[in-house]
Amino acid sequence: MIEDIDVLEIVNEMKKKHIDEIHKNKITPPKTAKSRWSTWAKPEDCSKRIKVVASTEQKLYDKLFDLYFVKVIPTIEEVFPEFLENKTRKNRSPRTIKRYQQYWNKYYDSREIVTTKVSKITPSMIEDFYHDAIGEFNLTKKELGNMKVIIKESLEICARKDLISVNPFDKVKIDTNGCYPEGNPSPAKQIYLPDEKEKLFAELNKRDKRYSRFLSSVRNILAIHAGIASW
Repeated sequence: MIEDIDVLEIVNEMKKKHIDEIHKNKITPPKTAKSRWSTWAKPEDCSKRIKVVASTEQKLYDKLFDLYFVKVIPTIEEVFPEFLENKTRKNRSPRTIKRYQQYWNKYYDSREIVTTKVSKITPSMIEDFYHDAIGEFNLTKKELGNMKVIIKESLEICARKDLISVNPFDKVKIDTNGCYPEGNPSPAKQIYLPDEKEKLFAELNKRDKRYSRFLSSVRNILAIHAGIASW
């Protein structure tokens, strides 16, 4: 009976043999304790060389095997961490990175557009998603422009890795006529911080005696928009 560990060793040896037959670039072992195994690879379906690095020789061969024999097509959901990493490397502020994460949580998380394999995403799918989002979230042109960067640049990451032949976003045309007017945020976008709420109602209470009927109505409306009361 062949033990599981023996089977794994056999599989790894087979992988190594196949890679050595087609991979002609030098494999460089680590030169220091903190270095990693590395090499350059250019699978047939890639237009340029790809640098491959790994912590062990076996992990390097595993990566090479996947590159040459298994083309893994990701979803935007799977690419998003790399999108954030790229933004961080480009010295984007922590506040900007946090804003992208907030965009993701609000507009994209678990949506079909981000759980579909990138090779299956079409320009019309992207257009439909954003036209629906404009109506669902009362997006302004500015907010739309900010949040769509995630999809556009995530697909660009895939295109540069030759996981898709072209970026479908390049052919996208979004009708922005339905966007909410700039400078007039919808009630859903009005945010009141706790200290602002206290100041607001304190001021209303001061003026309440003189304009009691008017301010009572205003206070009720503001309370609803601020999330303190409901209709």
